[in-house]
Amino acid sequence: MLLFIQVVHTAIAAWNYYCLCYMIYCHATGRKTGMLVAAYVTVAIEAAAILPFKLACPLRLLVDRLYSPYTNDMLLPPALGRLVMPVGIGLLLVALGIEAVHAFRTRSRR
Repeated sequence: MLLFIQVVHTAIAAWNYYCLCYMIYCHATGRKTGMLVAAYVTVAIEAAAILPFKLACPLRLLVDRLYSPYTNDMLLPPALGRLVMPVGIGLLLVALGIEAVHAFRTRSRR
C-alpha cells in the first residue's frame, strides 16, 4: 500500500510541476492552448485539495496516519520531498507574476 501511495504521489507532483512549468512557458510566450486550460484546471484542483489542510497534501497526511510522520510519502529522497510544496508555490507565483506583467503590458498598449 505504501509503495502505491508513493508512486501516485510522485506522479501527481510530477504532473503538477509540468503544468506549472507549462503555464510559465505559455505566459512568457503569449500562447493560449487547450493544454494551458488543463494546466489551470490541474492547479485549481491541487489548490482545492491542499488549502483546507493548511497547505499540507492529503496524501502526506494519509501516510502520517497509516504509517509514521517519518515515513517518506514520495519516491524522492526525504530532503527533496520536503521541497516539493515550497518549489511548487514558487513556480505558481512566477507563473502568475509573468501573466500579470503580460496583462499589464497588453493593457498599457491600448
